[in-house]
Parts: sequence; C-alpha cells; structure tokens
Amino acid sequence: DADGDRLRELVNNLIDNAIRYSQPAGRVTVQASQVGADQCRLAINDDGPRIPVEERARIFERFHRLLGTQEDGSGLGLAIVSEIATLHGARITLEEDTDGVGNTFSVFFPLRPPDPSA
Repeated sequence: DADGDRLRELVNNLIDNAIRYSQPAGRVTVQASQVGADQCRLAINDDGPRIPVEERARIFERFHRLLGTQEDGSGLGLAIVSEIATLHGARITLEEDTDGVGNTFSVFFPLRPPDPSA
C-alpha cells in the first residue's frame, strides 16, 4: 500500500544528504528493521557534523538551510522527505548517532496486518 516512486525519492534524499554532509571518506549506514509488531524503521546514519538541537525542528521546513553549510542545495530535500513520510502515515526523527559522531534519521512506517482474504 505504498507509492514506490515516492518512497524511492525519500530514501534517495536521505542517502544523498548523508553522503553530501559526511566527512571525506566517511561512512553512511542504511538499516531496516521491524520495531514491535506494528511498525518498521528505516534508519540512515552518517558521520557528518551534528545538527544542533535548536535546529532539529526546523530542518524539515521548506528552504531551511543550516548556517555555515558549504554544500549546494535548495533546502527542500528534508521537507520532501517529511511530506512523503506523512503521506505514508510514517513519522521521521533525527537523533545523534549512537557512536557520538554524526546523525541518524529514522523513518517509522506503520505495518498493516496481513489481509486474511489474500
């Protein structure tokens, strides 16, 4: 029950940002897992500069860019990701990476029970 093209755009935008903002020869990790019985999680980890806590709520706004960023971009990528997540009933979060370096973007998608008539 998902829009494959939009989900592809969501994943591409998250991975593109992770690569773009990681350190030279850095690492980007993509993980998918089931969380409990009712959702799955797509997580994109990078080793780029941490996004300041006070900026985290605004990064999903259209045209918002972090000050001091030298990378090209329009500030639309994460806004698009957020909109696609919402269209799929998902939520997106941003946390500091578990090893203390970088960021982790997680998208939590609801799982639908299997259709017994199928």
